[in-house]
Amino acid sequence: MSQITQGYKKIVDNFINWASTQNNIIGVMIIGSQARDDHPADKWSDLDLWIITTDPDLYLSATGWIEKIEKPLITFQQGVLDSGRERKVLFTNGLDVDFAFDTPEQFQKSLQDTTILDIIRRGINIILDKDGEITQAINNLPQFSFPKPPTQAEFHELIHIFWYRAQWAAKRLRRGELWVGKRSCDTTMKELLITIIEWHTRASNG
Repeated sequence: MSQITQGYKKIVDNFINWASTQNNIIGVMIIGSQARDDHPADKWSDLDLWIITTDPDLYLSATGWIEKIEKPLITFQQGVLDSGRERKVLFTNGLDVDFAFDTPEQFQKSLQDTTILDIIRRGINIILDKDGEITQAINNLPQFSFPKPPTQAEFHELIHIFWYRAQWAAKRLRRGELWVGKRSCDTTMKELLITIIEWHTRASNG
């Protein structure tokens, strides 16, 4: 279990003390860099709290509860990976916390999402589990296995898509459609490049 970086310990303690008194909050987990042993948090890292509650809207729509944790400076809602919502908070002491809220049903469903599973497997710290079901669900997750390498056909297909998008973007830039061309470079082509890098890294590491 990784150590929470200095400064966030008080926020975690205050939040757990408060959450323990809220009947509709079932459990709380730390995910992200503050829960990782590999590539752990540094002084610039934020804190990601994943809260399981029967009433997420109560905490997403209201902000008064934040004052019980620490004095907020900025706060707003934002979407998260499992189609849920989170409330991002920048406190007056400069610490940045993401409070993501899910129902128990959303939590169980999220455990089928490969992206979220990857986040969990890199590190998770269960800091509140009132009925033990969160711990049980995490412990019952299948062992991690790396995805299979691409087939030759899949590799060639990606390469062809990449170079097609390159010439497509170049045409848009020459036409003067700067935003369209740049968006193709910054989204589609970079996503394809990331996939190639991931394939290469897995192959290099055996």
